[in-house]
Amino acid sequence: MKKIFVAALIVSAACASGPRPREFDLTPDGFRTEGADWSLDPVESNKLMPDGWERVPGTYEDATVVGVRFKRIHLDGDAWLFAWKLHGDDQRKNLKALSERGLTEFRLGSGQLLFGTVEPAKAVLVDGAEAQEGLYEMRRRDDYTPITRVYAAFAKSLGNDTFAQVFYASPPGQFDEGLEAARSLMRRLHFSVPAHEAPAAASRGAQR
Repeated sequence: MKKIFVAALIVSAACASGPRPREFDLTPDGFRTEGADWSLDPVESNKLMPDGWERVPGTYEDATVVGVRFKRIHLDGDAWLFAWKLHGDDQRKNLKALSERGLTEFRLGSGQLLFGTVEPAKAVLVDGAEAQEGLYEMRRRDDYTPITRVYAAFAKSLGNDTFAQVFYASPPGQFDEGLEAARSLMRRLHFSVPAHEAPAAASRGAQR
């Protein structure tokens, strides 16, 4: 599984630069990008994110990872979408294992900040995937007042071949205004299921 220390990106509000911004093309199935077997529904005016958000150019880029960052225009806050293909043993790991791994990497990347749970992870409906989302916060060790609130969501495709993460971070007093847009970034995803996996995937989805 890809080792992406998203917490470090959130704390520093910076992303690694790639050779070029990843292109997203609007198709009848939604936004698609090269090499990805998933799509993202557009919001109003056929955009990637609602009004009040803009894409940050030169976001995280890797040949095997889709990584894109958005920032709020009038308030503080950033959202990230990461997705990549699963291989080998990771295809057999369930969502709980993969999401806990992601949160562990997040905690390690947060450095000296303490990481706590505000709302435990709960299931969320995402087309073609098993998904969950939760709310968290970070604070300094010598202060009980949180300095950053975090939304984290994870999805594993029912075909067991793709994993996606969405993170949104903002100061606590400005967090709620951007939460629904961040949630929609996960809920607007659609994952493809290979034809030979479709019956088994449908069965797993019905049991969730």
